[in-house]
Amino acid sequence: MPSPGNLYSEPPVSSPPRTAVSPLSNLSSIYESDAIPLGGYPLEPQASTASLASTLVRYNTSEVSDRVPLRRGSVPYDEDSEKYDTPPRRQKQHGNGRGFYPWLRRVREHRWFTPVLLTAIFAVVFLVALLSFLGYRGSIDLANGTGMASDVGEQKAGVVLWGTVTDLDVEASSVNIRWTFAGCGPGFVENATKVTDCGSLIRNITIFANENATLAKFEDSTMGGTLKEAGAGSFDPADVIWAQNPTSPGKVRLTYTPQFELDMAFDWEEGRDDAYADDRAYPFDAYHAFSTFLAWDAGQNTSAPEQGTFSPFSFVKITGSVPNYVVSSLDYPTLDDDVRRTIRLRITRSNAVRAFAIVIFITNWAITLVILYAAILASVYRKAVMGEVFVVTITALFALPVIRDAMPGAPSFGTYSDALGYFLCLPIVAVSSAILLMCMLHPPKDTSKIH
Repeated sequence: MPSPGNLYSEPPVSSPPRTAVSPLSNLSSIYESDAIPLGGYPLEPQASTASLASTLVRYNTSEVSDRVPLRRGSVPYDEDSEKYDTPPRRQKQHGNGRGFYPWLRRVREHRWFTPVLLTAIFAVVFLVALLSFLGYRGSIDLANGTGMASDVGEQKAGVVLWGTVTDLDVEASSVNIRWTFAGCGPGFVENATKVTDCGSLIRNITIFANENATLAKFEDSTMGGTLKEAGAGSFDPADVIWAQNPTSPGKVRLTYTPQFELDMAFDWEEGRDDAYADDRAYPFDAYHAFSTFLAWDAGQNTSAPEQGTFSPFSFVKITGSVPNYVVSSLDYPTLDDDVRRTIRLRITRSNAVRAFAIVIFITNWAITLVILYAAILASVYRKAVMGEVFVVTITALFALPVIRDAMPGAPSFGTYSDALGYFLCLPIVAVSSAILLMCMLHPPKDTSKIH
């Protein structure tokens, strides 16, 4: 036993240098010795080096994890908690950022956003529909002429015809107008000083319309005795009735003035050349009508009207509207330096009718496409069909004609919108219903995929 003094006198035996050994360096020798990796799963003879490495990592993770470097992006494993040490996920910061998108996000997340949005949409739709159906009706005072010539442009003193639409029949291609007499300018209205002063007439006027408004008929001397009979309407100041205004004591108001009615047929020439002048263009159809008027002024001698003269017109105008339609007018001299006056009417569907018809058209196609999609899922992808789906499909099949009839003022079947919508949607829904019924009778074997 060596003494403590020479305990280290002999050179220490040096051990061989220790080299870093890769855990995958002796995989081939492991395979050649028919070794079985930790975990008890034998390796296939055809296994490659990569598969051997993956097997070691899979079944001996605890031993190789301290020697095999972690892959980038991998999560370290905590043996004590038996969980992966996953860093906390970064929370999305909403904050009070500036800009449009942060503001829009805060608005959408507000609890009153959905109710306010639905209320606004309903209010806008209701207001547009109400204004479209009401149309435009000016405030007119025939006695004082208030609002009569506010938008007629340049005018002159003469007779005024103010028309109101009383009936409109698209199928009969006619419109009925009730005309009221009035006047504008000195010599036609009492105490008038300028042409814009309009009110009740003070002259005996007879109106001739259309076929009776030809100047050649008045060149015949025998025509004088039948002037009143051939006229469309006549005005006599003695027929006007004035009564006191109950709301304004001491004032009188016009309660009756002569009127006449006239049927105007739709223009056949524009109907031949214009594709929109046909009810098949519903709801974008438009119609036109023309009328020509001639005014005969008998003066104060009503017993001999043939001694009168032609009277000029100030303007002829249409006001008001009828349900589902909008009527506008344009008047102009029949010919240059002509005492006659011609009015042109344009009749179109209201904006509410057009919007409602478009919504129904889109609704029909939406229902059709959904049912077609269900039929494709059932037939092509072999999805099982629930009974409720088939009931909805059959209900839609019988609801399409009812929805088509719900269009306001719609003509008979055969419009362009029917050709592009109803006539296509109905067969598609019928065929899809038959396919769904066949799929219900022959359901797929895997009934877990029910749609």
